[in-house]
Amino acid sequence: MTDEQWRTLVAKWSSAKNMSTMQAMMEEPVAEGEAPRTSAEVVAKVLSQESSNTTFLKNTGIESSSKKSEEIDALKKKVYVADEALSEIKRNFAEFKQHQDENNGFFDASMRYHGRQPIVF
Repeated sequence: MTDEQWRTLVAKWSSAKNMSTMQAMMEEPVAEGEAPRTSAEVVAKVLSQESSNTTFLKNTGIESSSKKSEEIDALKKKVYVADEALSEIKRNFAEFKQHQDENNGFFDASMRYHGRQPIVF
């Protein structure tokens, strides 16, 4: 990219509207536990909202918000699948424990029937 192309690009995105939008985003309060937004993140967000062509953002290593949304959706799906698997494991464990308790009861009854003390586990 030439210096002239760069200046043209900067002038295009340095509009008063974009500047005020970015300033407002920088001044927004940050939720507890979250890191403050960097100027690069704010610029990337404004650029991705204003432009359907995010080649510039990709070239700078900044992902568009739609790409991040896709990643978030994929992660949410993975979490859902993992939660379902964990629930199934918990159900299986509870069922196994119930069967084990029943078997221990049968074993204790058998030991008493044969005149022996049940073994305490």
